[in-house]
Amino acid sequence: MATRIELRSPDPSCNIYLAFSAMLMAGLTGIRGGYPLPNPVEENIYEMSNAKQKKFEIRTLPRNLEEAVKIMEKGLLLRETFADHIFEMFIANKRAEIEEYNINVSGEFEKQVSEYEVKKYLPIL
Repeated sequence: MATRIELRSPDPSCNIYLAFSAMLMAGLTGIRGGYPLPNPVEENIYEMSNAKQKKFEIRTLPRNLEEAVKIMEKGLLLRETFADHIFEMFIANKRAEIEEYNINVSGEFEKQVSEYEVKKYLPIL
């Protein structure tokens, strides 16, 4: 009898118009396609073992921007949501951002914020 959704708001430094267009299109695609909803999980997924997460078919988000861009390039949703030139320019900008990050940050910062990120992104927020 009750309905609940979880919406995790995007990073405040994102382009809000692109982000909400993508979220709306993802929702509409699921509704139009009649995508089945997964069963609810009432347990704390952050305390679950990997095996239990697999049992519940809980997938993880990409670990970093590079993984996210690779997934985005393979998918059709955003390619169909945005005009070709916007999609291609977005991918090119993210590739440049990844390259700049890799030049300025060592691998030790995979799970923590680097000084480079603080200096580059904090003023935007």
